[in-house]
Amino acid sequence: EIIGNTFKSAIENNYFNFYNMTDDAVIDISNNSLLIAAKASNGIRISNPRNAKNVTFNIAEDSYTYANDSAESEYEGLILLQDYSKDNATQDFTNININITKLSVPENAKQLLYVYEDKSNSIINTNYPKLIGDDSITQFCAAKIGDKYYKSLTDAYAEANESENTEIVLLKDCTIDNCIVINKPITLDLGGKVLTSRSSGFDVYKNFTIKNGTLNTATWGVWTQNENVAFTLESDATINADCDTKLTNAAGVIAVQGAVVNIKGTVTAKHNFAVSGNGKAGWGNVKINIADKANISRSYLADVENNRYNPSVDTLKNISNAKQCGAICKLYRNVKNHEGIIKRQ
Repeated sequence: EIIGNTFKSAIENNYFNFYNMTDDAVIDISNNSLLIAAKASNGIRISNPRNAKNVTFNIAEDSYTYANDSAESEYEGLILLQDYSKDNATQDFTNININITKLSVPENAKQLLYVYEDKSNSIINTNYPKLIGDDSITQFCAAKIGDKYYKSLTDAYAEANESENTEIVLLKDCTIDNCIVINKPITLDLGGKVLTSRSSGFDVYKNFTIKNGTLNTATWGVWTQNENVAFTLESDATINADCDTKLTNAAGVIAVQGAVVNIKGTVTAKHNFAVSGNGKAGWGNVKINIADKANISRSYLADVENNRYNPSVDTLKNISNAKQCGAICKLYRNVKNHEGIIKRQ
């Protein structure tokens, strides 16, 4: 236990150092104050040369502040996990649990923890410990599942349950570089934040729900695939697709191969159709349900409504009933051979 210590000046490296933990070790660090610290120093340094498993650090009601003249540093952080092993050896931090509660941090703190690898002389984005906490660490994390916090949305998704629905909560505005493939049942609570993709949004193979926030994508927003797989956009959520450039395949929501799409919120597509099929033969049999209060962009008239592909009379009736949405949907030429349905709920 390390309890009740106060440091009133900066030190050169680390305040507390841990090296040779054993399996199932528990280290309690509570009610300590690291005052007027330097941003290039770390409160706690952890190394794991024994590759001990199930090590737990309980960090509770600790606080730290930075000196006014402390220079910015990429090594800022309360916790440093340092792998100083050589050659092909690796110190494993993934079996370390860090529980943080009621942490008091400077408002301008940018980083809670980082992993440094001596072999590459750099900070790395892998080999992270399991981080559990409360709202006091929200500013350092992108997403959470229950009380587990993650530095990125993709990290949170990787930890989601394979078979049971997992709710992931976004904690701040985030940007992703590539599409995330959804092959686990997920509810994504955007937490009132904005998620931006520099590419497409989500390629969906399991049931997926987006709620409470905004998704902006450079190309298509959500592509729902496979029979009986359902995507639901809740009434408090918005998808803005194709935000950057005009592309030929950048609809807001796409449904193919028997998928089900439920639109209760807002979908816009700057240069394309808000909700659409795909156009490949045999990729129809989709169901698209538009709620009464849904808002769908009218940037383009739907090909089905324009009768370009001679859809069935029943399909035309279902589309025309969605008056509030106007020209909402595009089902490609295979609609006439499959039971593609667009209806207003």
